[in-house]
Amino acid sequence: MRSPLGVSNKYDTYRAPFAANVPDSTFSLTALKVYMQRPVILYFGIGLFCTYLYFIFSPFKLLTEYLDRFHNGMTQPEWSSIYSGYLQRATPFPDPHSYLAVLRNAPAEPDGFSLAIFSDRVAVDMKGNIYTLTEHDYDGVLQLAQAITSLPDTGGFRNQWRVLHRATCRPIDRILQFVETSVYGFDKHHVLLEEPVNGYSDLPPVLWELNGLALEARDVPGQKDEDVLGR
Repeated sequence: MRSPLGVSNKYDTYRAPFAANVPDSTFSLTALKVYMQRPVILYFGIGLFCTYLYFIFSPFKLLTEYLDRFHNGMTQPEWSSIYSGYLQRATPFPDPHSYLAVLRNAPAEPDGFSLAIFSDRVAVDMKGNIYTLTEHDYDGVLQLAQAITSLPDTGGFRNQWRVLHRATCRPIDRILQFVETSVYGFDKHHVLLEEPVNGYSDLPPVLWELNGLALEARDVPGQKDEDVLGR
């Protein structure tokens, strides 16, 4: 015997435990009542449905939040510093090959030198050029460096401040003093952070200014002086 819906008897047998002797017209209502009397099955079905909704809608929510944060960063101020051009104002060191520097090679930093500033107002850029900074520039840059040491610790690897960008794999600038501070993805047009750090939603002004000054030491003409850089 076939059911009114044309389903074979084996399916009628399947529903027999909870729908035997029940007219087909009342089958759906009766089946629902039976399922409601079985909370494990009902709750399992509700859980599957909620999980489905979560995986469908949560990626759109995360994408919207990311784009909102990025577009807010499009109105960032222009980088500037009263000490900009400090290398152009400096006096070339009279005998660079008499200068002694000690460098350390490490797996995490094989070739990333930008700038070094030492006592007596001596500075070395990434090409190995050695300068004597003006007193005004030297004092100003050191004041910025000292102010950075008062910033809160980010709690991340190498005390890293991460600037928000759409693309990943941005360069990391490391500022080494008696404490280390680093900036991921420094940009002279963007300061919005990926995540707030102890009340800072933007890169702190002193860190933004000093990082920009350090990058000026990478924008210098001429060839590398391997004798200086190799010492």
